[in-house]
Amino acid sequence: MWSSDKEPDDNPFDPDFLAIIDATPRSRTYGKVLTTATLQDVSNTDLLDQLGLANNGISSNVLNEAQHMAHNPISENGHNYLFMGGLISANVFKRDVTSPLAIPTCPLGTSSAQVSEFSSTDDFIPESDSNLLVTYIPTWR
Repeated sequence: MWSSDKEPDDNPFDPDFLAIIDATPRSRTYGKVLTTATLQDVSNTDLLDQLGLANNGISSNVLNEAQHMAHNPISENGHNYLFMGGLISANVFKRDVTSPLAIPTCPLGTSSAQVSEFSSTDDFIPESDSNLLVTYIPTWR
């Protein structure tokens, strides 16, 4: 599950994360979070930075507002990758889910600075040639 942190501590800069939940109905840990994966921390990569609405530079691992994610992995060099995007940040993260209980930090694949005139990731569509089509919502400038 791709999620934004919504802790009741009123800190908007708590890191977002990927949670792995047991979905095996007969498992003793069914419905429980088994592990979480962190996101890469890169400064000045949020759409709020690009629009001049952030003063100190926002890190890639916060304020993404978890949006869509690819549900079908793309295989590459023996690894399976899923992609997730931020509604507010326009960031796209690539995660290696080859071993679901040992997911390394999810690297930032694309930041808002690389996507001009668009914001908010919308949908991820894997293509048959192992490429990924990502759609964005046009920016409101």
